[in-house]
Amino acid sequence: MRLPSFRRHAPATPNLTPMVDVVFQLIVFFVATSTLAKYEFARGITLPEARSGEPVATTRSMVTVNVLPDGTLLAAGRTVTAAEVEKSLRVKAQQVGAEQVSLYIRADASTRYGAVEPVLLAAARAGVWRVRIAVREADQRGSGTGR
Repeated sequence: MRLPSFRRHAPATPNLTPMVDVVFQLIVFFVATSTLAKYEFARGITLPEARSGEPVATTRSMVTVNVLPDGTLLAAGRTVTAAEVEKSLRVKAQQVGAEQVSLYIRADASTRYGAVEPVLLAAARAGVWRVRIAVREADQRGSGTGR
């Protein structure tokens, strides 16, 4: 009869390769999303003041358009036209449904309505009725944060 040996084995070590892969993926994800988030909020825009309003939570189905004082439209960090905004809204509406899509307009306080109107018309043509306009609270000065 063979007797069991009581040799000591080296302690088991976990395989760290999957964990390193997951951490790497998370780092890439956060770097990519933080870069895109910077483009959504164009620098140099002074938002108009408002005495009332509600904070807006960003969602995947939100399209953000920045309107500069000279009337230039920016979306995701690049210059776009109202037709491109309409196309983007239509695509998003087909993906998630028009009732789920919202348009977030960040227009400078000195921007004329004539520069914002084509964006509003693009939303109406795309069937998007949830439109929000970014403002800052009247008692805050120069923060430029959206509500």
